[in-house]
Formats: sequence, C-alpha cells, structure tokens
Amino acid sequence: MAEAAIKAREKQLLPAYQQMALRFADMHDTPQRMYSKGVLAGVVPWREARRFFAMRLKRRLTEEGLIRHVASTDVSISRREAISMVHAWSSMAGTGLHDELAWGSQLPTATAAAGGSGGGVAP
Repeated sequence: MAEAAIKAREKQLLPAYQQMALRFADMHDTPQRMYSKGVLAGVVPWREARRFFAMRLKRRLTEEGLIRHVASTDVSISRREAISMVHAWSSMAGTGLHDELAWGSQLPTATAAAGGSGGGVAP
C-alpha cells in the first residue's frame, strides 16, 4: 500500500517539479546569461539572426576554401599555418575575423580570389 501512495504522490508533484526545472533551465540558459558568463561573444537579436548566421556560414565556407587553397599551393604549409595566414589576411584587410556582416560585404572579391562562386546561401 505504501508503494501505491508514493506513486500517487509522485504523480501529483510531477507537474510542479517539471515547472521548477524549466524555470531553472530558463534562468541559466538564456543568451544574456551565457554572455554575462563569457561563454558567448555576443547576443544576436532575433530579427537579425537569419542574416547574421547566413553571413557566418558564408564566411566560414569562404575561410575554409581559402585555407584549403593556401594549403594546396605549398605542401610544406600545415593546416595550422594556413589558418594563421588567412587570419592575418583578414586582419590586414581591416575586418575582424568574426565580423560577419563586414565579411559578407567582401565575399564576392574574397571568394573570387579563392576560385569560388561566392554564392550558395541567401541571407
């Protein structure tokens, strides 16, 4: 009988515990909270999220294409060295490596230099 009473009480309390667990998770996993803890570099406003992440994808694909192109030109260059070179070029161009929108405006010239088409993802 005690086992049945415990099960009934668990069933009765389950909604309250689920609600508390969701509130706890919501308080700790918000972008603002993660930003304040230093886990995120910034918070992307919802209205700009699609454009931002489309540009990020384009930047990462372009960056990877440049890294592969650099590495293919000289077999003695390691991947790490090729990454460093691409990052240095980005700094010399005056764009921060993680400035997605600035990279997006430079994509046609950067991709053409890497031998790509510059397309694929619509913002």
